[in-house]
Amino acid sequence: MRPIWILSAVLLLALLGFFYSRDRMMGCDALESGATLHLVRSNVDTIRARFCYAADCRLIAEQMNKAERPLWHCE
Repeated sequence: MRPIWILSAVLLLALLGFFYSRDRMMGCDALESGATLHLVRSNVDTIRARFCYAADCRLIAEQMNKAERPLWHCE
């Protein structure tokens, strides 16, 4: 019974590694300056998303500011 658990763990780690590397290959080569979306609520600034392009971040921030009361901005 023990070899089954070890084999399962190894296969799970291999699968997770595959998806992590696949995400890296399909992602951005480098993030532009100003491509990180922040939310400011109750004087607490949190990072909510990262984009490849600053223009994408600005577009989302503008739309979210229209839809919600908290402040969304890009840095």
